Amino acid sequence: MSDPRPSYNPRQLDLVNNVITEELEVLRSKVIIRLAKEFNIFDAPDTLRNVRKLVEPDIILTALQDYTNRKFPVLTICGSVRLGLEVWQKHAEEWTRKQWLVHYCTIYDHDELHNTAAGKKLKIALDGIYKQRIRSSNAILVLNIDGYIGSSTKSEIAYAKSLGKKIYYIEPVE
Repeated sequence: MSDPRPSYNPRQLDLVNNVITEELEVLRSKVIIRLAKEFNIFDAPDTLRNVRKLVEPDIILTALQDYTNRKFPVLTICGSVRLGLEVWQKHAEEWTRKQWLVHYCTIYDHDELHNTAAGKKLKIALDGIYKQRIRSSNAILVLNIDGYIGSSTKSEIAYAKSLGKKIYYIEPVE
């Protein structure tokens, strides 16, 4: 009795295997890039080495589990420290009641941040901290009270936009 399975020549099998391998490599690359963006690896000074680390299956699985275990959306509040603690806390409480995990500023001494050498160093660090908070957030809330948006907040908005984050404003923006 003859074998009912079709026969393929080795060249055809090689072509099929190459196509499958290329498709899997494209898919793998997309997953690596997505994870690298999600976990801020592109901002690291040794980007290439860190992206290569993601090739390890255990790292990818851990990253995916961490991402999928996130129960509540994350919000970073952005605005001027001039507004004061009470304003920031009011909006943090409002969004926490909406079941968002909220990040917000905890240093409100505007004069210190802008008029002392130590404050200026701290301000630079805070800008970096805020970028990291934005990367880990689903959205930002801009405290544009009386239409005011300072230069740091403008840069945070631009950064959030570049990452495709949702942006909410307290007051309508023209």
